[in-house]
Amino acid sequence: MGHPEFIGEHRILGEIGRGACGVVYEAESPNSAETVALKLLQMEHSGSAVETLRFEREFKLNSECGHPYLVKTHEYGSSGGQPFYTMELVCGTPFNQRFKELRHKNERDAFAKVADGILEALDHIHGKLIVHRDLKPENVLVNDRDEPRILDFGLARPQHGEEAHRLTSPGTVVGTVHYLSPEQLSARPLDGRSDLFSVGTMLYEALAGHLPFEAEHPIGVFGQILSQEPPPFELPAEYPPELGDFVRKLLRKEPSDRFQSAGEALVVWRRLMFGVEQEGRAREVQLPEQLYMPRFVGQPEALAALRTALGPDGPNILLVKGKSGAGKSRFLEEAAALAQARGLPQHGARASGHDSTPYQLWIPSLRHAFKRPKPAMMPLRPLLTTLLPELGYSKATATSKSQLFEAMSRVLCLHRGLVWLDDIHLTDSASLEFLHYLSRRITQADELTVVATFNPDIPAKFLQKTRDALLGAEFARETTLIPLTKEQVAEKVGSMLAGELDDASSTLLHTETGGNPLYIGEAVKAALSESRLRYLDGRWNFLSPTERSVTGTVRDQLNRQLNSLQPRDREILAMASLLGFDFDFEVLSQISEVPKMELLDRILKVSDKGFLIESEEDHFRFGSRALHQVLVESVPEDEARERHRTVAQVLETMEPRHRWVVDIALHYEAAGCRDKAAMHLLASGAEALRNFAYEDALDYYQRALEVPAEMRPTMSNDMILDRIARAKQGLGRFEEAQHQYEELLERAAAPVIKVRLRRKIAECQQMLGQFEEAHKHLTEGLNLIGVGPGGSTAKKVPLQWVQKFFKDISSKFSADELMSHHLHRVLDRQLSNLFFLRPPGWKQEVFRLALLQEDVAKKLGKPDSEAQAQIFLGFVELHNRRLGSAFAHWERGLALSLKLRNSPYKALLIRNTGLMYLLAGNATRARELCEITQKMSRELHDRPGLTQVSMVLCDIELHWAHFEKALEHAQALLDTADDAGLPVFKALGWSYLARATAHNEQREEAREHLAKAEKLAGIMKLPYVDMMVWIARAWVNCDLNCDAECQEAVRQGLALCERIESLPFYRLTLECASLWSAVETRTEEPGALTERLRKFQEECRQHQVTQFVNIADKLLARV
Repeated sequence: MGHPEFIGEHRILGEIGRGACGVVYEAESPNSAETVALKLLQMEHSGSAVETLRFEREFKLNSECGHPYLVKTHEYGSSGGQPFYTMELVCGTPFNQRFKELRHKNERDAFAKVADGILEALDHIHGKLIVHRDLKPENVLVNDRDEPRILDFGLARPQHGEEAHRLTSPGTVVGTVHYLSPEQLSARPLDGRSDLFSVGTMLYEALAGHLPFEAEHPIGVFGQILSQEPPPFELPAEYPPELGDFVRKLLRKEPSDRFQSAGEALVVWRRLMFGVEQEGRAREVQLPEQLYMPRFVGQPEALAALRTALGPDGPNILLVKGKSGAGKSRFLEEAAALAQARGLPQHGARASGHDSTPYQLWIPSLRHAFKRPKPAMMPLRPLLTTLLPELGYSKATATSKSQLFEAMSRVLCLHRGLVWLDDIHLTDSASLEFLHYLSRRITQADELTVVATFNPDIPAKFLQKTRDALLGAEFARETTLIPLTKEQVAEKVGSMLAGELDDASSTLLHTETGGNPLYIGEAVKAALSESRLRYLDGRWNFLSPTERSVTGTVRDQLNRQLNSLQPRDREILAMASLLGFDFDFEVLSQISEVPKMELLDRILKVSDKGFLIESEEDHFRFGSRALHQVLVESVPEDEARERHRTVAQVLETMEPRHRWVVDIALHYEAAGCRDKAAMHLLASGAEALRNFAYEDALDYYQRALEVPAEMRPTMSNDMILDRIARAKQGLGRFEEAQHQYEELLERAAAPVIKVRLRRKIAECQQMLGQFEEAHKHLTEGLNLIGVGPGGSTAKKVPLQWVQKFFKDISSKFSADELMSHHLHRVLDRQLSNLFFLRPPGWKQEVFRLALLQEDVAKKLGKPDSEAQAQIFLGFVELHNRRLGSAFAHWERGLALSLKLRNSPYKALLIRNTGLMYLLAGNATRARELCEITQKMSRELHDRPGLTQVSMVLCDIELHWAHFEKALEHAQALLDTADDAGLPVFKALGWSYLARATAHNEQREEAREHLAKAEKLAGIMKLPYVDMMVWIARAWVNCDLNCDAECQEAVRQGLALCERIESLPFYRLTLECASLWSAVETRTEEPGALTERLRKFQEECRQHQVTQFVNIADKLLARV
């Protein structure tokens, strides 16, 4: 690999090695002939403010540590924007190479000396509250005098930083995984005991001749480190037998079970290896400067539920209920560790609580998946570009909520593993809506588990509905976090203090805190800060309280802890709190007057004390929501407003990487800048509508509407109300949306706006089953354009009218494009309305509108509109028994459709053509086209498309008497109709399912399904749906051998077919049921039945319905 000739003034002689963030070169110093090691921060990391500052801090840590067994640093500099520093070039042999043959050579003294030096150096840096974090043989060089030298402080930092993002992000696993501690793999804060685990691994490897944790893949190593004990090994004869226990203690999974400091381990090491008692080196048991990270204790039922969920037969979604302070976040850390131990990737998000950014819980996991996408994810990229702009611009974005949700769910299932979601009661509605969708789509075959925590005591607008829906799903369960017992309190506190807690103190703490983990932790912190802890007779105990209880209030405790900070540090925390529960360091640095390096240093120092946790690259979050709230409330109102305005202004200038503009709007709102807030709320509403986050869009637009109109000149009240109606329509609140559109219609002046509003009203009415009212509004809309009944036909398209009224509406679109948008959509809606409604004269109206649509499409160059027109023109020709003309129209439309870019509308055109062929009796051609459509709809994740093609395929299989396949398609039709929001198809689905189950001899189920279809049909009052229900009723009764009921259903159905001028296909389907039932029950005289069958057979031949001809043959043979 090539390397630069110079970095700064240093001549580069060669590359020594590469780490997670930096490259180390051998270099020649410009001031002398001395050869040094030069570490350069890699370009991809030098753009990160925090990483650059960390690199500088790494140099300072190295410089300040000053120990004979630590590498010495020289100077810090920058070259081409990339920082570097130089250090002494250490010559030596890596630890594992030096002692590779330890079991076969008597090198006891050398081994003892080197290990002694390592522990001594660690004792030194841990005394400065620095953790190395990357101890491994390559970072410990041994010289020819058997002196160790610890290298590479690239990961070294003060205690309590969070490692999860470094270990789980693709390509960022640092160092050699075999030497990492369980804490590093399970997203837990670290202290010096993590380094001791790494030392234990190195000693084990040297003494046993192999690593304690080995597997072919790093994931397997992770699992062993987290959950398996190292195999026993035999010590060489010259070593004391107790040495095995020493190494095993270093390798305990829980930090509190290891030596509690390198100094303590060093004392034992010297006693074992040198026979020297050095109590002076052991740290006296005294009040600690800070607490250790507590181990996870208790919750046996919740942990059992978690293990089941992560297993092959467990639920895919586990809801974890816990009150404030119950340990929900800590439980998720255990979930992440358990997932890693099982070789599963894990990723997730915490609800921010301070905003309602749509899909905030899912965007991080989707972004994580696309860092290293699987090939099957690539076709899904275009559908997700509105959520993940970094994927690039795409014209093929999702066109419906179901399509977006399906793409999201497929990406997550393909990425597999654990998705953890913290505090979902604080999240946005779109995130919860997708969680509900995922619960219906996910199966045990999907290697995906979602674990989500929530607080039942905090009112959440959308959570209860989602929770009820989830618990009704097949693969979702709920568990509860319960208070800790007295014994568990003692275990938890003991792990924080690295010692046992006396019984009286355990009882006192349990009584005062009620076993709440947060209260326990805060009580111990308060006792530590106030020196109310003492070590007596080998146990820790609390001094008896005098004026107040052990716990006090959490708020009081937090304020006491904050008051113990330097004023500047508390000020920085208060400023950060205004950014939200989690915040971007770069934003904080821009609103703060503190120099960046000092700011990072202070942020990391308060992180040491547990006030902050590093959550992801350049991001931090507060240690608890209670702490965040206390800090927010501590900022004076005037100062808070000014700070919020500054934050908003900073965000406006930054690259919007992980945020929506709603963040800016919220800060301007808090600052009292209503005009700026309104501008960004309107932009947020548009973005939310674009991503089908309708509840969030509704919220943004309603808040913008509260701002006086003169303060938001870009959008009038009616324009905002129109978008509010669109959001309500998207939410399924059709009646509310309809009324709002009607109010806007009353005030509308421009005909073009009236046309659009009438179409929107008609859309709502159709969803409410009010097809007659919808027909009236669509007819009036066409009249406004001049093409209603008696208006212009195909020979005279009102393009002049369009130019007159559309030209001034938008400079973005041409008149013809707007014409296509409005006229085509009105025509399309009216044609489908007529198909279901079948009013008197409907065939003539369909023919007239289809001719108009064809001519408009040709003039405007819209092949999709022209193809739709061909389908309906062929449909009318089929009604008129001109089959040749019908087939010509359909083939012409099909040729146009197949040239279109793949889209849900293209799939609809091909599917509808297939339906036409079925109605014409050509089921073979119908199936060919529907299979093309089905494949396309699956690739596009088009749920409405899959709903409708399932209906046609079910009809085809019933036509061919393939009843098991028909049953599969009927079930698929129902499963997707709900997600797609298609109530008409739900009614049709129940009718098809009734037929399919009856044919499969599932009699009771058939009756139930038929009853549901009848109920929905009664609500909708649509002739087409009524006709399909009569057909279902006839066939169900036929299969149940209820001839009288079958014949009555046939009679009623035929009367309806005649009234609405239905196609012969439907009438023949009813006649077939009647004849089949008569043959089965032998209720007719054979001669008359034979005559009926022959007449039926001849009519089927006339209409080319071949399958019915064959059925008639079989029935004739039985008469």
